[in-house]
Amino acid sequence: MKKKLTALLMLIVLAVSIALPYSASAAELEYPGQYLRLSVRDDVTVLTSSTSKYDDAWATAGIANVSEKIKEFGKMGVIALFYDPVTKTSVSFISKHNSETVSVFSFVDKPDQEILDYVTHGFESNENVKADVSIIPHDTANFFRLVLDASSSQDASIQGMEVIYGTAINGIMLQFDCYSASGIAPNEQFIRELVDSVVFTKLITREEYQAEAEASAKKVLTGVIIFFGALIALAVYAIVRKRVIKKRLAKISETTTAFHAKRKDGTISDNPPVVYTASCTYNESVINSYTTYNTWIKALPVLAPCTLLYLMIIFMMLTKGYPFYAVITAGIGVWLLYTHYSRLEKLKETMKKRFGTASKPEVTVRFYDDYFDVSGLGAIAEYHYLQITGRGHLNGYTFIYIGDDNAIFIADETVTGGTYPELVSFIKGKSK
Repeated sequence: MKKKLTALLMLIVLAVSIALPYSASAAELEYPGQYLRLSVRDDVTVLTSSTSKYDDAWATAGIANVSEKIKEFGKMGVIALFYDPVTKTSVSFISKHNSETVSVFSFVDKPDQEILDYVTHGFESNENVKADVSIIPHDTANFFRLVLDASSSQDASIQGMEVIYGTAINGIMLQFDCYSASGIAPNEQFIRELVDSVVFTKLITREEYQAEAEASAKKVLTGVIIFFGALIALAVYAIVRKRVIKKRLAKISETTTAFHAKRKDGTISDNPPVVYTASCTYNESVINSYTTYNTWIKALPVLAPCTLLYLMIIFMMLTKGYPFYAVITAGIGVWLLYTHYSRLEKLKETMKKRFGTASKPEVTVRFYDDYFDVSGLGAIAEYHYLQITGRGHLNGYTFIYIGDDNAIFIADETVTGGTYPELVSFIKGKSK
């Protein structure tokens, strides 16, 4: 239970660290992706798509259907919603980045008339909506003020008033949007406070933007190539490994059949001379060593590349602006690791019951020239050397695999007939 709680706490810490807004102080917010920072009063409520659906701040801002509002944030490109309790006004901070905003690129040093012409062209008055456009001076890039008045519209679906303060900077269109469904003009005091506090942290030229876009595209392309390259490499590895195993199993079957035939017809002596002998007491120490090796070290050839690929996916999600999905993916990864670790604990308990480690049974392994046998667990089993599928070593114990998870244990210090390294060389030579 403690281990599960620890894994859960790690996931929560990771989620909080990613979801926290960019904040320089209690009253100053910075948005690196939009190249700006702005100031708000301490009593202003700030909501984002990362704000928990169960946060009381949504109710404070008068938002009842939180899920729909978060979806609206995603569709409209809302970076944050600011609610002023003094004027009871909500202002959406919207960021748009597309081919059109890149073509406009920036209002810096642009004549007011050119800005007005651009906005007027996009929002022309009609019988349902009246559009009024003016200029709001700013130290860096002037803002336009657009009022869309549909309060007198005959179409009930579009009635209301909307005030938008917007500007273009570094290929991004930024807007502070305030909407009133009642048809009464929104209080613009708060929206002016926000716009007046805006400080642009970086200005780039169109040429610099294009250079950064090309560098970013190359980076993405490199990431995609690495990602799919890793997938292809894993697939090739799995196919090759499967073929090698299939070929080896066929060889083992053929050799084992021939071995038993020779034992039956007496070609191989029933009492051949022993070349090496080794033994092992099946206690908790050797079980712990084996399960640790079998669960982690033996799995490294597959576990390491899969972990690297998983981290790459999380990194790409973070760099592409999907922190929520990155948290979910990381949480799944933590759970998978915990599940893998749980397998180790279950394997320990299973093996302790299987071998009766409480009574500390001792197994003896005798290595002959043509085969080896194992005795001490209530029976004697014989194996041809080609039946060995692998060998592991940890904490002074050697694990001779006869299958994927079935192994025979020997303690290195118990080897007789030669040294432990000599026995290892002998086994390697015989099992080729």
